[in-house]
Amino acid sequence: MDKLKIDPQLLHALEDTAAPKGPVQAVVTVGAPGRASPMAPAETEKVINAIVDRAARECNSLPHKLVIFPNLQSFSIEADPILLRKILDEDAVDAATLNVKP
Repeated sequence: MDKLKIDPQLLHALEDTAAPKGPVQAVVTVGAPGRASPMAPAETEKVINAIVDRAARECNSLPHKLVIFPNLQSFSIEADPILLRKILDEDAVDAATLNVKP
């Protein structure tokens, strides 16, 4: 996870051991590594679904909500912190921010 690309408030929400561990909402932007031009909407959906599916299998946790914005190369997700951390470790993740501020 490149912490420079992740909103500090999102990192805090994922790492705060004092807060109850419920789902966290985030907005994540993706890109094709090594590619300068934007991805087509269909390719964006494919990349996002692959990221989420792979992370969900690895940590045995499914997202509570997932909304893909294919024209923006991004998605909104509500998931347990373990799943979000796994998603943020993906190379295709360009940036992420906390969606709901406390």
